[in-house]
Amino acid sequence: MKKFSIVLCTLALIIGLGGPVQATSFEDFKTWTGSGGTPIMPRINTQPETDPAGPFVGPFTYQHDVSSQVAGQIIDWATLTLNLLDEDPVQPDGTQEPPYEALVYNLNGSAWVGLGEVDTGLYDISISPELLSTGVLVVSLAIAAGETPNGNVALVSSLLHGEMSAVPEEPAPVPEPATMLLLGSGLAGLAGLRKKFRK
Repeated sequence: MKKFSIVLCTLALIIGLGGPVQATSFEDFKTWTGSGGTPIMPRINTQPETDPAGPFVGPFTYQHDVSSQVAGQIIDWATLTLNLLDEDPVQPDGTQEPPYEALVYNLNGSAWVGLGEVDTGLYDISISPELLSTGVLVVSLAIAAGETPNGNVALVSSLLHGEMSAVPEEPAPVPEPATMLLLGSGLAGLAGLRKKFRK
């Protein structure tokens, strides 16, 4: 029983010293500025935009770069949070456009995926850790096919965030032949001692 307790305590000490792997967070927050440093909101459109508040042509493409933060780490999870503004302008007849437009997105050149009907607010997109293997995420946003490209949806900000863990260190390889030689010589020594004490 005493030997079992010693073995159990030793194992607990080894496991305790190793401790759990601590996750740390990473993030890249984007906003856009125009000439003179004035903040602007890129319009997500499919035709040239004449509004000086958002002089971009859609689909709008930009990138997040967290490569310096995640180098040598394992990405546990990541989320892209889009802060969208749908301005819903009032028409000359006094009516307002529908408070939503359907958007699609594309990550690192993959297939286009529907984000659905959007309004003003935050939209989270779960990012596969494999997409961030280089630490760079290229995002493209566009109005879905069949929607009126009126330029009313603007991207206020974009946040890529998540958690990562350190790559676990590989234990040093156990030299099996040396272990067997040591065990064998120990057993031979015990046998020799037993013979000696018998005489």
